[in-house]
Amino acid sequence: MIDPLPVVTLQIVLIGFAALCKGAKTAIEGVNDYKMKELSKEGNKKAKRVLGFMEKESRVLASLRTAFTVFVLAASLAGGICNYVAFAEQFSDAWVLVAILALIHISAVVVFAEMIPRKICTSKADDCALSRAGFVSVVWNIFRPISF
Repeated sequence: MIDPLPVVTLQIVLIGFAALCKGAKTAIEGVNDYKMKELSKEGNKKAKRVLGFMEKESRVLASLRTAFTVFVLAASLAGGICNYVAFAEQFSDAWVLVAILALIHISAVVVFAEMIPRKICTSKADDCALSRAGFVSVVWNIFRPISF
C-alpha cells in the first residue's frame, strides 16, 4: 500500500504552482502599463522584467497556461494513481470511491488554483505581477519551447 502523505504533499505543491501560474497570468493581463513604466524609470528591476513580459504578452501567457495545465494534470495523475492503489485492495467497488475523490480533487483545483488566485491578482495586479516576476521568468524559460 502506498503511503498517502508524500502524494498528498506533492498534490498540494503542484496545485500551489498551478495557483502561481494562474495568478501571474491574471496579473500580467491586468497590469497598469503606466505604473510599470514609472517604476522601471526609477530603476525597479522587477518592473523592467514585467515590461519585458508585456512586450511578448501572448507568448508569456501561453507559457503560463501550459505550465498551469502541466501542474494540474500532474497533481491529478498522482492523486488518481494513489487513490486507486490505496483503495483497490480494500474495496471491490473502489472505482466509486476513486470517482468521489476525483470530484473532491477537481473542486480543490477550481477553488485553490483558479478562483482564489484570480480574485487576489485581479484586485492587486501590479503588486502580483511584480512579486511573481521571477517565477514567470523561470516558467517562461522552461515552457517556452513547448508553448504556442
